[in-house]
Amino acid sequence: MRIKIICIVAALGITILPSCNSDALTDLNRNPNVIDFKVPEYLFTNILLNCSWNSGSLMDGMHYSARYKDVPDIGGKQYDYITGPGFTTYSTQLNRIQQCMDELNSPDDVNKIAALKIMRVYAYHVLTDAMGDIPYSEAQQALIGNYKPKYDTQKDIYTGMFTELEDAIAMMDDSKPTFRGADIFYGGDIIRWKKFANTLMLRLAMRLSGIDEATAQSKALQA
Repeated sequence: MRIKIICIVAALGITILPSCNSDALTDLNRNPNVIDFKVPEYLFTNILLNCSWNSGSLMDGMHYSARYKDVPDIGGKQYDYITGPGFTTYSTQLNRIQQCMDELNSPDDVNKIAALKIMRVYAYHVLTDAMGDIPYSEAQQALIGNYKPKYDTQKDIYTGMFTELEDAIAMMDDSKPTFRGADIFYGGDIIRWKKFANTLMLRLAMRLSGIDEATAQSKALQA
């Protein structure tokens, strides 16, 4: 008899369980202090901060190589001067640039997208100048299943960076909104962003001088 009662209670329990409100349980376990959606403005501020950190870290590596490399026990255990910033550029900076772009779907977002394009060029410029051939055309495609992007030549990377800068400059529109307060570089000033883009184009052109004189001169004049 006792076993029969236990079986009946267990059967009733099984029939009751599916009626539980799973949405209520989900809400109960959601942290109210966590932002579970992407805010482009927050991402953009972080992108600007990270680009400065990566550039500074690469310069630290250059200083170490030039001054302290041959001195015993001076930074001997620190081997990530170059690989650290290089990895962070892909995993953090470029990843967040792509995430931010994915959130900007309105025709009014052209100035924001242009600023992100310029920052992407800056990131790749620093990276390829330090490391040579790197993933570029197939980078940031892990979400679509490309886990082994090809390495592009520096020539192709520079060609792509020039094109992206030209696109960014052309798409800027004074009548459209900007990142404003989230822009810790220029406060959303379109004129200053255009100057930055042209200055970056001139810098890339100078890197090509002595290698591809015709392209270097053409892009320098364009800037």
